Amino acid sequence: NEKQKLMGGLLVGNAEDYFSLLALAQKEDLGSKAPVDLFLGGSSEGDAEDLADDAIVCLCQKVSKGEIVAAVKEKDCTTIADVKRCTTAGSGCGGCILATGFVPKILKTTLEGLGKQAFTGISPLFPFSRRELFEIIKVKELRTYEAVVRECARVGKIPEMEKALAGDETCKPVVASILASLWQESPVKDGLKQLQDTNDHYLANIQRSGQYSVIPRVPAGELTAEELILMGTVAKKYNLWCKVTGAQRIGLFGANVWQLPEIWEDITYGRAAFESGDGKLKVSVETEGMESGHAYGKALRAVKSCVGTSWCRFGVQDSVGMANRIEQRYKGFRAPHKWKMGVSGCMRECAEAQGKDIGLVATTKGWNLYVCGNHGTSPKHATLFLTDIDDDEALKYIDRVMMYYTYTADPLTRTSKWLENLEGGIEHLHEVVVDDKLGLCEELDARMAAQVDTYECEWK
Repeated sequence: NEKQKLMGGLLVGNAEDYFSLLALAQKEDLGSKAPVDLFLGGSSEGDAEDLADDAIVCLCQKVSKGEIVAAVKEKDCTTIADVKRCTTAGSGCGGCILATGFVPKILKTTLEGLGKQAFTGISPLFPFSRRELFEIIKVKELRTYEAVVRECARVGKIPEMEKALAGDETCKPVVASILASLWQESPVKDGLKQLQDTNDHYLANIQRSGQYSVIPRVPAGELTAEELILMGTVAKKYNLWCKVTGAQRIGLFGANVWQLPEIWEDITYGRAAFESGDGKLKVSVETEGMESGHAYGKALRAVKSCVGTSWCRFGVQDSVGMANRIEQRYKGFRAPHKWKMGVSGCMRECAEAQGKDIGLVATTKGWNLYVCGNHGTSPKHATLFLTDIDDDEALKYIDRVMMYYTYTADPLTRTSKWLENLEGGIEHLHEVVVDDKLGLCEELDARMAAQVDTYECEWK
């Protein structure tokens, strides 16, 4: 109304701002916000200081800001683990206790208000941020969990350190991600297997039934007829459900964990046969085989493309060829979070590249490069980074952007949130990967080249 009081609203699609908006509606005015901040790409969020004490910051457990503050002041909570234990915040989906959530921000501001320094380590067992831990592991060339614990854990300061580390589900995924990004070794080898969650432990994505999906890589969404026959044969042989995924791949669902090795053997080596009980269907196929699509890992999922100049009368560049090239280059590359790419052959943008972590949109002179977008619960339009670059330039700058993100992002942070929190924003990113202001480009290039050279399919 005219007094700047929020009277009500209708949320369509993403409703994650509900509780923050509800708390705002109970106030007499918008405070420091303007109406435009609340809709059409704006947000009811903001700094932790702007939240009322009764604002819900953990939607799963309905924990308010005031409860977090009270836990810090009255129960001497100084870490996320302490807050989680005292308030149950973060014990649901865990999103509120990530670096992008409100709980760490409230903890930090409350501690600072008490004259205390907020703990910045990834867990009470490791007094380092992910960025600091990444640098230590890289410089000292640590390759196993035991080596990281020996060099980086707070030995002598926590009773029963070995027991605590064995059950620490906060630091293990972070260490696993760093080791995978740096050395690209099989996640199920000795020294790494104990770090993995269910998906990476079995190299498959668990479904709500307790069974698993099997999703081979389909570069640029391009399949041969023989590969289609192979997947159909495997699906019939193991009684799997087939679905074309949103990433232009074919997923096979309903695999039991004990079937996974046999299914992937058929797929990766391209040999399968099936005959129905009534004899009406009999098929045997031998192909070159297909690789893992890494649908289970915090890695490149897929590169979506339109048909480009291969078939489309509007296409101005070979989007299929380019998408295939970059998917072959970055396949298996593990980062702080999953990441996706898109390549569109003209400005009509059929591949939705501007909604991806990395997107290329064709121009008559080359490609426009977009970075740090995503769909999901908090959609973010990608930011235009460079214009009219050629194929090789596109690869060079994608290499550097993704490797710099891997060096510096917080745990489980998508590229869009990383860019939002990056000091200096898109201008700083341009200075680092294009102008080489920090002198890092040679190292970023070499690190990505090593990733490409050492890739191996985890199931083959």
